[in-house]
Amino acid sequence: MSLWGNKDSKTATGTVAIDAAGIVTGSGTLFLTPPAEAKIGNYIRVGTEDYVIVTITSDTVALVRAGVQGATLTARGASAYTLSEKPAYVAVSESGTTSGDSGNSTKVYGVDVVEQSAGGDNVVSIAVQNGGTQYLYAPNVVITGGGGASAAATATVSGGAVTTIAVTNGGSSYETVPTVTLDQPKIIFNGASSSVIVGDGYALAGHLFVTGNEVRYSWSGSVPVGNLVNGDHKWVRVIDAGHIELYDSQAQALAAPSTAGLHAPTGLGDGTEDVFVILVAAATAIAAKGTGFTDGVNTGIGHVTHAGWVRRTVGTGNRAGRVQYETLVASGSIIGDQSDDIEFPDA
Repeated sequence: MSLWGNKDSKTATGTVAIDAAGIVTGSGTLFLTPPAEAKIGNYIRVGTEDYVIVTITSDTVALVRAGVQGATLTARGASAYTLSEKPAYVAVSESGTTSGDSGNSTKVYGVDVVEQSAGGDNVVSIAVQNGGTQYLYAPNVVITGGGGASAAATATVSGGAVTTIAVTNGGSSYETVPTVTLDQPKIIFNGASSSVIVGDGYALAGHLFVTGNEVRYSWSGSVPVGNLVNGDHKWVRVIDAGHIELYDSQAQALAAPSTAGLHAPTGLGDGTEDVFVILVAAATAIAAKGTGFTDGVNTGIGHVTHAGWVRRTVGTGNRAGRVQYETLVASGSIIGDQSDDIEFPDA
């Protein structure tokens, strides 16, 4: 492993499988056959995850650790992969943290001279500003405005909040940073199932409701659950983690277990996707554009000062949408492309 490599992507033949202990089993791989494709210290990337090669036994067998120091290694089935030679400084010298400031190889990129100035009209990242509450399912991410089109992203939910948003398509022609909107949290259930209605309430396992929540009901079939009406607003009383009751007003829900205003279900519906949208504040997020810029006439260098190995840090919270670039090693000879076209578009 060189101290400062210049290959953001090396030849990577065949496919690899990685077990939970970090043992790599290659199929058609040429780790050692001259000219050897892999070296100790190289990074194997599968999808968006990095692994560092610790030892190489043969053309098809190696041992890796998680690319982010201190992180749990993720096992993978047979997968396509790429190889790169990120700086030894990233792999060895930094403290073991996943905070985004050190020790996290997935935030270090090989930026060539084209990537340095490209991508000014693309959406390259979306930072969560406020994760919201009561999310049981990942919300839709809607990207509007900015003069461009086609940008898309998916959200990840953990502990009832939106934790990350991954850009899946950077889109094009964005003159300004677009607006990102996320759905309010919702509970999806099968209104045709006999397990939904229990006495005067509803059985909804792991629902995340809080007593006093206002909800809006909708369904996909022609017969709704009980005597609910599509678009109905009701208020929730939580019985336990798997059961709720609905009331006609928030005051009545908070005063329960009185039956005043209780909405007692009268029967099953026929829809396979009934929904209670929880009418609380939705999570919020802010998009960031690429490094380059275009004013309609001139195209210029963006915030990456030098081509080379660059650490990219995306702000969160009050700094959401702010992207900072730190040049670790300036190098105009970076070659290859380590699947970083969302973060650093090639055009």
